[in-house]
Amino acid sequence: MQRDKASGMLSSTAESWCVQEYNITKDDTVVAVHALSSLAKLIYSEDNSVNIDVISGDITKSFTVDDSNRFILQTALLKGSPGDVSIHGTGTGRAVVQVSVRFNIADEFIEPAFSANVTVTKQSSSAFDIEVCAAYLLKGASGMTYIEVLTPTGFSPVPETELKLQLYGKRVETTDKSVILYLDELTADDFCFPVSAIRTALVAKVQPVTVTVFDYYEPDQKVVTFYLPEVLQDNDFCDVCDGDHCQMCQARRK
Repeated sequence: MQRDKASGMLSSTAESWCVQEYNITKDDTVVAVHALSSLAKLIYSEDNSVNIDVISGDITKSFTVDDSNRFILQTALLKGSPGDVSIHGTGTGRAVVQVSVRFNIADEFIEPAFSANVTVTKQSSSAFDIEVCAAYLLKGASGMTYIEVLTPTGFSPVPETELKLQLYGKRVETTDKSVILYLDELTADDFCFPVSAIRTALVAKVQPVTVTVFDYYEPDQKVVTFYLPEVLQDNDFCDVCDGDHCQMCQARRK
């Protein structure tokens, strides 16, 4: 690509398309970022100083892009319903400006994008096993999907969880309170995987915890469901205590 007037028009068109594709899906984002990086090498200029004014009604937001901040994302929030937005640029060099609009529509039913279900397959006061199933409810397939399974207070995923789930997802993360699974996509077919947890602290009267599923690049597309093994519901200290801590519960157990 030569740096002439014609190629400049071509690069602008290509650049606009890449920005539009950015963050649509994981694969589109990777391709778009790579393309924008390659384009930046071709149109690089040592003299880069651009002043940008974004005008909406009586609100003006100003940005400066130069060598000191050319790789830093700058953002501004235009509150309310601004109507027309005008963008004016002066100086030399190149900068990308993107305008995003978010809004809520009252009383409109939004079709859920995901389903999530939890089935308790084995349980005791000291350990439990669950099966988590999720599916994509819209047409086609989702983008990269994030599934987070929390464990009730006093319980942690078993140590071998991360290794066991490597076959199920692109990436697996575990903490002492959660299991996180990253998938390339979800389809209409149920995707199910097991989670096992063991008691790590003596905690009674625990509350239900969440399983959250959402599109990594469209976090508004999300579903949250709650679960709690039946054996843990309405239990008190004497139901969970062990050893020397249980002396006051001995009479009740006789």
